[in-house]
Amino acid sequence: MKPRIGLFFGSFNPIHRSHVIVATALQMWAQLDHVRLVLTPHSPVKSKNNLLAYQERLSMVEAALTGMDNLKVERIELTLPQPNYTIDTVRALMDREPDCDFVLLMGADNLLGFAQWKQSEDILKCLPLLVYPRPHYPLPDDSPWHNHPRVTLVPGKAMERSSSAIRKALKSGASVEGEVPDTVANMLRDNGHYTQD
Repeated sequence: MKPRIGLFFGSFNPIHRSHVIVATALQMWAQLDHVRLVLTPHSPVKSKNNLLAYQERLSMVEAALTGMDNLKVERIELTLPQPNYTIDTVRALMDREPDCDFVLLMGADNLLGFAQWKQSEDILKCLPLLVYPRPHYPLPDDSPWHNHPRVTLVPGKAMERSSSAIRKALKSGASVEGEVPDTVANMLRDNGHYTQD
C-alpha cells in the first residue's frame, strides 16, 4: 500500500501553534502517514515585505517539529526555479517519489482564490484537496468546490492565529507566548525577529 502524505504549503513567517494543530488534525482525520510542511522561499502571490530569510524560517520550523514523527519539513522548493508554483512542486515531488500518494492541505482562505492559481485544474488531477476552515472565510453556497469530487471540506474549529498578527505583535513589543511553540518563541526573542521594519 502506497504511503499517503499530506502537503501543507506555506512561508511559515513565522510558524505558529495553529500550523501544528491543523497539520496534526488533518493527518489524523485523513489517516495520512505523515504531513510535510513545504517551506516556500517566497510565495508568488505575497509581498516579500517582512519575509524572514529562508534559513531562519527553516530553523524555526525544524525547532517547532522536534520530536513529532507525524510532521516533517519539506525543503524541495529551495531547489526549484523561483517563483515557486504549487503545480511545479507537486510534479517534482511526484517524479521524485512515484510510490507515494500525495494530498494537498489548505485553508478555506486559499480555496476561495484557488481557481486563479497556476494550472489549478491540473493540480486537482495530480492530487486531492483537503480544506480546513478559517475564520471570516466562509465558502459561498454556490461555490463549485462544495461538490467537487477532488475537494473535501474538513469539519473542525477555525483557527484564529495568523503569522501576520504574530509579526504585528512582535513589532509592537507584545508577548507571543502561547501563540507559537516555546522553542520558536525563544528563537524569536533571542534574534529579535520581526521587531524592525
